[in-house]
Amino acid sequence: MQVQSRFQLLRQEETWAGWSKRLPSGGGCEGFQNGYLPSEEKVGRGSFSGDIDIRDISQRISCLKILIAISERSQISVERLRGSERHAHIVVWRQLVHYLCRELTSLSFSVIAKAVNRDHTTLLNSIRRIEERMNKDPALQNYINRVRDELKAEFRHV
Repeated sequence: MQVQSRFQLLRQEETWAGWSKRLPSGGGCEGFQNGYLPSEEKVGRGSFSGDIDIRDISQRISCLKILIAISERSQISVERLRGSERHAHIVVWRQLVHYLCRELTSLSFSVIAKAVNRDHTTLLNSIRRIEERMNKDPALQNYINRVRDELKAEFRHV
C-alpha cells in the first residue's frame, strides 16, 4: 500500500547555529517505512481456530444494511427512516439506526451522518437519547441488545 499526499509536508531540522532549515519529509510516510504494510497472513490475524475478528464484522456491516434490517423489523421504509418526518414512532426507530450504526461499524460520525441523511450533531443527540431510554427501560435495552446480536450473527456468516 503506497501512502500518497497531495501536500508536501515539511519537517524542521535544527542546525548547529540553532536555526532550522526545512526539509521535505518524504510525503508524510515516515511511520510506514517505505510505505509497506504487512499482509494479514504475516500479521497473523485470526490465527486461532474459532476466533472471530471483530474488524471483519464491522467492515461487512454498513449503515445501509442496518437501515434495511431496521426497516424490515419496523415496517417503515428506508426512505422514511432517512427522511425528515418527526412522528414519534419513526423517530425512535431512526434513533435506533443511528445507535446501531455507531455501535456496529467503525465509521466516524460524519460518515454515518451522510449515510442516514443527517448532521453529525443530530447523531450525537440521537445516540444520547437512545442510551438514556435504554437506562430507564430494561425491556428496550434487551430488545436493542437482541437486535444488535442478530445483526452481528447475520453478518458474521456473510
